[in-house]
Amino acid sequence: MHRNRPAFVTILALAVFLLGVINLIGAYAGIARWSVLSSLSLAFPLWGLILLNGMWGVIWLGLAWGLWRLQAWARLATMAAFPLSQFVALGVQVMFAQGDYEREHLPFVICARLIAAVLPVLILTGPRTRQAFERATQIHEDQGDKEPEQP
Repeated sequence: MHRNRPAFVTILALAVFLLGVINLIGAYAGIARWSVLSSLSLAFPLWGLILLNGMWGVIWLGLAWGLWRLQAWARLATMAAFPLSQFVALGVQVMFAQGDYEREHLPFVICARLIAAVLPVLILTGPRTRQAFERATQIHEDQGDKEPEQP
């Protein structure tokens, strides 16, 4: 573990990495099973599901790498990506819910997605977390300012 990385950031980076892998597996599964899935009466177009999963998979993997390395851009982007991803997923669910079961469980889904959107933001805005990202940024800047040693 990076000695300056707070434990919650490590856990969040691993969770974001898993999100990326799961989304990419979902995109792959949609492509691999296109013939079977396209014959089903899906509420949301199959190509849209594949596109969303692929896009979010790549985004999550990039953010996981940035969080792991304590990159300042990753902290800010993650604080934007979690609420955005939850809003998009909720919008898809609300707009395309076909059955009574989906509609009856929307209040629970809304609460769960709200927690999933807010929790990472709370983790990344904590004082220790902010300080760790600021220190890492300062170290990266200091290392970038040094001229290479002459042999």
